[in-house]
Amino acid sequence: MLTILKEKNRQSYFKSLLFFSLLIISMVFLAPGCSEEDTPTNPVENNEVSIESTGFSPQNKNIAFGKAVKWINNDGDNHRVVSGVPGSPDGRFDSGTLREGDEYSFTFDNRTGEFEYYCSLHSGETGTITVK
Repeated sequence: MLTILKEKNRQSYFKSLLFFSLLIISMVFLAPGCSEEDTPTNPVENNEVSIESTGFSPQNKNIAFGKAVKWINNDGDNHRVVSGVPGSPDGRFDSGTLREGDEYSFTFDNRTGEFEYYCSLHSGETGTITVK
């Protein structure tokens, strides 16, 4: 009788050991973010603004001091990104005419604050860059 109990305990022990081993192995290989290739070594800031038929996307963008913003014309119409408010450009930046697929970048390295801009060809299209 004692031999039978020892054998059952032994089988139970090995089943438990197998179960926990498989559980640990699964956690190591299936847990998100655990592999080296999933961990970004150089995270890239997305300081892009898409120019679309409905306006700027995103309309409001926060960036760090000294960083550039890139506007990309993803619309079939021409656009022109100008700093200031419609009818009152402040002269800080002006992209010139951007055709479909054109890009324009401006580095905000002068001061922090909120910088408004608009499309001089479509005055209803406005946005704000907040530099911190």
